[in-house]
Amino acid sequence: MTNKKISHWFRARRKRTLLVNGNGTVSRITPMSFFCAMLIKSLASIDSIVVLGHFCGLPHSGDTVDGVRRSEGSGLLRSLLTQLVQQWKFGELTCLSKEDVEKLKRTGPDGSFSMELHLFRTLVAALPAGQPLFVIVDGINYFETGDAKADTKKVVERLNALLDYGNVEALVKIFVTSATRSFEVSKYFEEDERVEVPPNITGSIAGFADSQFDWSFGHNVARLNDSSN
Repeated sequence: MTNKKISHWFRARRKRTLLVNGNGTVSRITPMSFFCAMLIKSLASIDSIVVLGHFCGLPHSGDTVDGVRRSEGSGLLRSLLTQLVQQWKFGELTCLSKEDVEKLKRTGPDGSFSMELHLFRTLVAALPAGQPLFVIVDGINYFETGDAKADTKKVVERLNALLDYGNVEALVKIFVTSATRSFEVSKYFEEDERVEVPPNITGSIAGFADSQFDWSFGHNVARLNDSSN
């Protein structure tokens, strides 16, 4: 929580991405999951911020379609896309072309992975300039194996690419964690965009997570709230 890279990611007034590699066991819920939950809760309390969160270690509605399990990677993308649509408060979705609307009508909930990628990027590009958008994905290591690997890599690559798209003027902050060291998606993050959790954590208030979070991030969240009013 006191890591300088994480603090810089949070405070930066430009688009930023960050990968945090944990040093724990492969558990569905980790201390990092708790941190992500606290962060999402704090950011979601500010009306002017759009925050999208996904916990890869947990089962989600929509993981299956007509009894057939979806790829975890495509499930991650659909989760983020659905949350963005649910939080949309920026007028009519005029950013969608007639062709996009017709595709949605034809495919419904079974839309293709490529179409969902296109829709997500289109919606992010339609956000007002400077609009804060936080994307927080916990436990990406669960989606780095088997059939999900290819889709997961594509989702993370395209998410990070949002930072470089010229037509995306929103303030996009992407935060991805792994319970253990991530190998598949790590290549999409520069060295200064990666954080390694040390094997031994020291600190006088270790174990008091609520207090530690408030001390490390409370004033930053408050500052975001003040700047939005």
